[in-house]
Amino acid sequence: MNANVVSKQKKKEEEDRSKGLAMRKAAMETYDRCSKKMKRGRTGPSQMLNYLSSMKHENSMQIKERRLNLEESKLQLEEKKMALEEMKWKMMISCLANTQNDLCD
Repeated sequence: MNANVVSKQKKKEEEDRSKGLAMRKAAMETYDRCSKKMKRGRTGPSQMLNYLSSMKHENSMQIKERRLNLEESKLQLEEKKMALEEMKWKMMISCLANTQNDLCD
């Protein structure tokens, strides 16, 4: 009986090894396929890294563009505010001049 148990154990170990080897072989084949260069670039992890890097670059460019647009809008609002302030002062001076003219007449 002892020999039978040992034989089953060895058979099980052989099956496990063959499964492990098959899994490693499949993993290596997958890795080899992924690491080969294609016409449009690499596949696998490096392609994903390139994609993520380009997306990050695009996002940062969009953020910079939005910041510039925001700054431009702020400047335009400031210019309008200054123009309104100037008009207000001109009207005040005009009213003051008119009241002085009325007082003098």
